[in-house]
Amino acid sequence: MRSHHCQIPYGGPDLDAPRERRKPMQKKTLSQIPLALALCVTSYSTASGQARFLLQEEQAPGDRRGVSVQLEVGGEMLVRVDREIKRLPLTVNAELQYVEHLLTRAPEPTGLTRSLRKYDHASASIQVAESGHSINLSEDRRLLLAEIRDGRTSFSGIESPLTRKQWDLVHVVGNSLAVDRLLPGKEIAEGDSWDHDAEALGALLGMDHVAVCDVSSVMTGESHQQVQLRLAGTVHGTIDGAPTELQLRGAYLYHLEWKRITKFNLAVKEKRATSDIVPGLDVVAKVRLVIDPNAATTKMPAELVKRFTDPSSTLNRALLYDASEQGFRFQHDSAWYVTAEQSDLLSLRFLQDGDLMDNASRVRVPGNRRGRHGTRRARPVAPLPGGRPGSATGVALGNHRAIADSAIRRRRASANRNTGVAAKRGGKDCIAEARQEIS
Repeated sequence: MRSHHCQIPYGGPDLDAPRERRKPMQKKTLSQIPLALALCVTSYSTASGQARFLLQEEQAPGDRRGVSVQLEVGGEMLVRVDREIKRLPLTVNAELQYVEHLLTRAPEPTGLTRSLRKYDHASASIQVAESGHSINLSEDRRLLLAEIRDGRTSFSGIESPLTRKQWDLVHVVGNSLAVDRLLPGKEIAEGDSWDHDAEALGALLGMDHVAVCDVSSVMTGESHQQVQLRLAGTVHGTIDGAPTELQLRGAYLYHLEWKRITKFNLAVKEKRATSDIVPGLDVVAKVRLVIDPNAATTKMPAELVKRFTDPSSTLNRALLYDASEQGFRFQHDSAWYVTAEQSDLLSLRFLQDGDLMDNASRVRVPGNRRGRHGTRRARPVAPLPGGRPGSATGVALGNHRAIADSAIRRRRASANRNTGVAAKRGGKDCIAEARQEIS
């Protein structure tokens, strides 16, 4: 007989069902007999002398659950300095609490799954070497849409767009929309194991692309109507365009009455290479995910539920780059990443399906003022919500080709202006830079 203890290496916690003192057997009433028979038929059979359990999710649009996530990260950040890799100590602590209302649900890994989330709390503290900072979700950004489409996760702010840091805060390992895709969808007994597909793991881990997926789970026991499961294996792929290798060790519980995973503990040992988009990592992360249908006390607005339940509707993937102190801000597609910030230069790189496609630098400034040498400022377009006449406004950066083409056109017309633009095209490489004074 296998041990019922589900332990996570790398210092992770045990995940055991609570133990209670046995009570004397009580006589069942007539109202309890049908429930007992149903559990016997749908959950397990004893024809072979060994209990078997049907592990498949049974969720439907309209289901609500309370979710809490705790994340701890420790290790080193790898940054490239003068063609050398420098290692900096890194620690991260994050905590998320939200109510999730399921809008659409597809059983297949590549299908569309979408939910509305109302965050009660979302914060993270990050320490890199001697420098530390914190990230929080403001009140106007706590109502979000979360979606998994074609194995990739997206988020969209309902009231206001998220910043890149806020996007990263909610896009943590252990996506509650993806965790039930670990289930085998069939009857299993203690000691049975099954393999996981790349799409399910990619969505759970927040990856762009999964090249190698060698991960499996095994049933280790059952107690108090909860099936105990363990997970282990390796995944290779990309995150934010950077090659990464992950070693996984996990323990989780499937609730036979609620027919879903309710607790999920995961330890991830990650080695991520440095890239043009993000620094590298050599870390161990520990994630604790708890899902409780009884904790969903918040109801979502009916008009939002109706509007976003339609699977043909698409998410607004816009993020907000806010440099109000410097006099400008703008929205951009989440596929754009800011990689350098200076007083007169902003560098962005574009990722498509995890591949680096374009590099463009662009600054938008107020349109009712002139520069030092009489040069006219860029005309403002598409004011952001809350913008006012004469204030810094922004532009949505959605089409990467359009930005590069715009940079080329500006270069041809900038000979006598205080704007310098350089552009280069070649195959998939399309680089455009635009400098403009904002003082």
